Amino acid sequence: MSKIHRRRRSELLMRCIPMLRAYARSLVEDAELSNDIFQEVILRLLSAPNVPDDVLGFAEHGRQLAWELARRAPAPGGESQLEEEPLDPWLDPERAVDTREELQRAVHHLGDEARELLVRRYVLGENARELSSGRTQTPAAVRVRLMRLRSSARAAR
Repeated sequence: MSKIHRRRRSELLMRCIPMLRAYARSLVEDAELSNDIFQEVILRLLSAPNVPDDVLGFAEHGRQLAWELARRAPAPGGESQLEEEPLDPWLDPERAVDTREELQRAVHHLGDEARELLVRRYVLGENARELSSGRTQTPAAVRVRLMRLRSSARAAR
């Protein structure tokens, strides 16, 4: 793996850590097991030869790894923690087209910075403090910006 590629992967990982930690915690009830799953996901993301180079693909790959690990993890009774995969409207072919088209209509007028902010908050699960780091805005200003973006997206629907 080249130095540039390693740096990009580290950047993606740093952006996805809060979301991956929360997702692992949502999959299993045991905090220690969720930490084990989270750590294994991080190791696999760092060592895998082929991972997506975009933030959404990288995050989805990490969630899929966490899901697989949680599915295989034994519950206290000895059975798998998860019986079936949760429904995701983005993966359900019947709902995916309508959902994506509605989302595109709602955010098509927004700029790249605004779309990135929405993705980081609502897809990756970053909070206002995390979103404000690296920006000249305070967490309160980021919350106000998100509120205005949500209002604008609702009005565009």
